[in-house]
Order: sequence, then C-alpha cells, then structure tokens
Amino acid sequence: RDGRLLSVGLVAEDGRERYVELPGDGFNRDVSDFVHASVLNQFGLVPDSQAGTLAGLGERVSRFLEQLGGPVELCFDYKLDRRFLEEALRLTRTWNVLKDQLAFADIAGQMNGAASKAAVLASYESSAPLAEHHALADARALRAGWMARDA
Repeated sequence: RDGRLLSVGLVAEDGRERYVELPGDGFNRDVSDFVHASVLNQFGLVPDSQAGTLAGLGERVSRFLEQLGGPVELCFDYKLDRRFLEEALRLTRTWNVLKDQLAFADIAGQMNGAASKAAVLASYESSAPLAEHHALADARALRAGWMARDA
C-alpha cells in the first residue's frame, strides 16, 4: 500500500531527460502482480539506466537536477511520487543544496481538456517501445499533457 521507489523518469520543459531504475532482481521480488506485469517487464529498455541502490538513484537524479540550474519545479500526478523522490534525494550529498532550489507541484487532475488528453496519447505512441507505467514514458506524457493544457 505504501509502495517504494522503483524508477524515476524526469523530463524538463526543454526536453532534457533522465531515467533511472533500481535492479529488478531480489530488490523487486515482493511487488504486486500489477507491478510485475506493467512496470518491471519494461525495465532494461533504457540503456545505462540502472542504479545499484536507492542512494545511487538519488545521486543520478540530483546530478540531473543540478544541470537544470535552480529553481526547479517538479510536477507529479500521484501523491506518493513526491515522498519517494524526496527520500532518494535525501540520501545524496547534494540534498542540502537542492532542497532550497526545488518546488513540488501536484498537477493531478489539471489536464482534463481535449488538447492535454490528445498530447498524452501522442506522447505514449511516440515513446515506443516504452509504454504506460514506464517512468520515462509517463514523465514524457505528463509533460506533454501539461504543456498542451487549456489555459
């Protein structure tokens, strides 16, 4: 019910991307059938994306966020996303600097217009072989829907 972080997909407004996943072996053995079927079966599709630990994942994400320059607004559409990402970032040596440059925005339900929905669908189509529930494909779709939302 509480879950845990398995992967992170980030897409900047300018299109820069970062995707990192945790190993699929023993670490992810006790996940739900849904996660096995919809998430873990898509692991390994993005080259050079595996981090050995949650701290390693946090380090790779923090380097990406530093490259963007601050301040950075991180948008999410699921309530636990923020908590999971923040936990990983707190394990990094850069957290004390990053925390003052980050803002989090829950944008769930703010992309209900036709333009947003069409942009989300088109984004998933162009992300193949990645599909829905892959963190990078989801981040691309979220960005596309947000950018196309009705004003």
